[in-house]
Amino acid sequence: MRSVAAEPAGRAARKIALVNPPWSFDGSIYFGCHEPHLPLEFGYARALLAASNESYAANLDTYKQGLSTIVELLTAGRDLANARYTIVQSRADLLTSSAAVAYAVGAVEMPIRP
Repeated sequence: MRSVAAEPAGRAARKIALVNPPWSFDGSIYFGCHEPHLPLEFGYARALLAASNESYAANLDTYKQGLSTIVELLTAGRDLANARYTIVQSRADLLTSSAAVAYAVGAVEMPIRP
């Protein structure tokens, strides 16, 4: 944090500005991958999918017993589809970043195109 002094209208006031430090991934375990949060997102997506599966199964059971409406079942189905999309997208992002890291450290060579 940096402190900035200002004097509006003849009286002393103190303002504080938050300044982000310069971030660098040099020497980190991410080797130039600027998205260290991707493994966490994949874990969150898996938890979301598990919760959505459980919610859908519960809604389907209550619908079969006549205790809920088709709208509630369709809403749970939509939420399950969104959770499935989220896990597919987060896995794709994780694999793309992993490939970028492997290429950056020289573990994989790009094929030469004719």
